[in-house]
This record gives sequence, structure tokens and C-alpha cells, in this order.
Amino acid sequence: MRRSKKFFFLTTFILLFSSYNPINLKKNKSIFFPIKNVVIEETILIDKNQLRLNLELLKNKSLFFLKNKWIKDSTKEFNFISNISVKKIYPGTIKVKIVEKKPIAIQIVKKKKLYITENNELLDYKDSNFYRNLPTVFGNQKNFPLFLNDIRKINFRIEEIKEFYYFDIGRWDIKLLNNKTLKLPKKNYIKSLENYMLLNKNKNFEKYNNFDYRIENQLILK
Repeated sequence: MRRSKKFFFLTTFILLFSSYNPINLKKNKSIFFPIKNVVIEETILIDKNQLRLNLELLKNKSLFFLKNKWIKDSTKEFNFISNISVKKIYPGTIKVKIVEKKPIAIQIVKKKKLYITENNELLDYKDSNFYRNLPTVFGNQKNFPLFLNDIRKINFRIEEIKEFYYFDIGRWDIKLLNNKTLKLPKKNYIKSLENYMLLNKNKNFEKYNNFDYRIENQLILK
């Protein structure tokens, strides 16, 4: 008897939802855990109001049948999204968590501002207090994240860098917040930076604003 009851329940369930098409829920309200609330965690560069407006399209769709594709389709215009996860909270709420791509510098090419991300993507600049202290990169250098990573490896204080200047011959200048400029050679620039870090601890070098390492095995101070 129990078997027949179980079979009847399963058959009824299948009949009810076999014709169920969650894709068409834009027009029809789901009767099976309809989404009523969309909660979005705080974002930095992504327009949260616009994001909320896009995700409003998910309302009345079934929370049970919610597909990742629906989320991706609703958020594909936001190129600052690195990853997105959704938590279902029954009976009718979804909680959306956004991981944003992280800018590491502001690049200026032909007077246009762009963000350079950790993955070496160039994204449209958006004014943000959170990233207001990022260094500025002048010049069209495609491998800036690799250069910055080399600097980090020697524990150079990135927060003291104001500007990077890339020259087409393949070398860099670095301007610091204290207005000192480091003119680096094309090769072995790490050695030059390590030398500056050493000299910077010596008060006898405080009066110099230009540290020119462009000529091999020489340092010109001005």
C-alpha cells in the first residue's frame, strides 16, 4: 500500500511539473517557490542600482529551478564582475554576492583613463574613492602587472609610488610621492631598485630628487 501511495505522489508531481517551463517565467509567476526578494551585497565599481534593476527580472521565477544562466544573462553587461555566486534562501529570497575585478593602477593612453586589473585587463575608468590612491601609468605598456609583481617581490613600497612612465624603448621611470624620480635601465632594473632602497635609508641622499640608473653600473644623482 505504501508503495502505491509513493508511486501516486511521484506520478502526480511529474504531471504537475513535466510541462513546467522555467524559461517562460518572465511573463508568468511561478507557483513553485517564486522569488520575491533579491538581496545584493555591497559593490565598489559596479552600479548597484543598475545591477538590482537587472536582477529584478528574476522576480517571480522559481527559486527551486533557478539557473546560473539566468544570473549570467542578467549581469553580462557588467564587465567588472569577476565572479558571482547566489545563495537560495527559501521560500523566496536570493542573496547575490559579487567578486569584482581588482584594479591595480590607472593607465592613461591618448588622454583616456583606464583601469589595469590584476589579470592585465583594461577596463573603463570609474571614479571611486576606494581606488583614489592607485598609481598612474603613462604609456601603452601591456605587461605592467608583471613589472609591478617584480617590484613587489623585493618589498618595494608600492604605496609610495605616484606614477609610472613607460618608454617605447622598453624601460621605465618611477615617480614617487616625495617627488623623487627613478630612471630605470631596460635590463636589470630590480638591481637598480634595490640600490635605491638601500640609499633611501641614508640621510646623505635626501637632497637628491633624481636617481638615474640608465647607464649600466652607474648612478647619476641630481
